[in-house]
Amino acid sequence: EQEIIELAGHGIRIMGLALPGFALQFVIQGGLWGAGDTRFAMWLTVVSSWVLRLPISWYVGVQLGFGLPGMYWVFFGEMLIRLIVMLWRYQIGKWKEIAV
Repeated sequence: EQEIIELAGHGIRIMGLALPGFALQFVIQGGLWGAGDTRFAMWLTVVSSWVLRLPISWYVGVQLGFGLPGMYWVFFGEMLIRLIVMLWRYQIGKWKEIAV
């Protein structure tokens, strides 16, 4: 159906924009994990996914009526926030103090 094709197209384009940041976030997160800073990365992921992404996606997609494209934009924003926080954690160097 045409509506499904359009929705998929929106999602693919938005995720295409998000993928470079998503990849960088995974690289930084993997570096923190490798340095032993696993708790911070885990809690950031849990909080950003369950406290930010899930309820805001529902609100934007369902309550505000932006539907699936709105939910994809929320995913993009949440991933960007997580990337910025991961970069901040890396930059302050707290991971250097953790004994593995």
